[in-house]
Amino acid sequence: MTEQNKIKILFAEDDPDFRETLTEILTDNNYQVVAVENGKQAEEHIYRESFDLYLIDYNMPVVDGAQFVSRLKMKDPQAIVIMLTGVNEADKIVNLMKLGIFDYLVKPSKIEVIENTITNALNFKKTLEEQYERKLQSAKEIQDRVLWNEYKKNALESTTSVTREVLENMRRNLLQGSGLGSQLSIINLIDVMKGEKDEDGKYRISGDILDLLIGNSVFSQKQLTT
Repeated sequence: MTEQNKIKILFAEDDPDFRETLTEILTDNNYQVVAVENGKQAEEHIYRESFDLYLIDYNMPVVDGAQFVSRLKMKDPQAIVIMLTGVNEADKIVNLMKLGIFDYLVKPSKIEVIENTITNALNFKKTLEEQYERKLQSAKEIQDRVLWNEYKKNALESTTSVTREVLENMRRNLLQGSGLGSQLSIINLIDVMKGEKDEDGKYRISGDILDLLIGNSVFSQKQLTT
């Protein structure tokens, strides 16, 4: 797997031994890890590059985990964060979750637990991205339908204007005795203007066109009998 295709994790931890150990393990598992020792360094990175996951220690010098996550969420509300903490008190855990983190792990945690939590977090991120893509696709389909309906409306209005001109021309032709030619033109016009079928499978045709067709038929019959 190339570096470009690897999952990218920002890991902030002030304990150098734990930071080095976990970085090595995650790197061996094909993650690309950027490891820093405090929240200030972590904050500097989020303005230079993007990450798939944030693994953040709660108690750090300079800028602690809570401060970092608050600033991160202002920049990227959808950021996926796992918090590492030595705090195991209910009220403090609730405050951690209110930061909008995905999950928290109380130190010391087994490596397997950390790895499973990372996997779950990445699966959650993938689900969110798929949902977002579906919403985008749905919005695009709705937009396409709206644009298509507007196009049909504009086309219909334009065709109606043309139809009135055509009808007037055919009426003049009818009065001048060109009954059969007008009748064929009306039939062609009906084929163009019939539009979509309704729920009963019937076409809706302009009454003006039908009136002209009937009038033309009567005129043609008189011409044939004279």
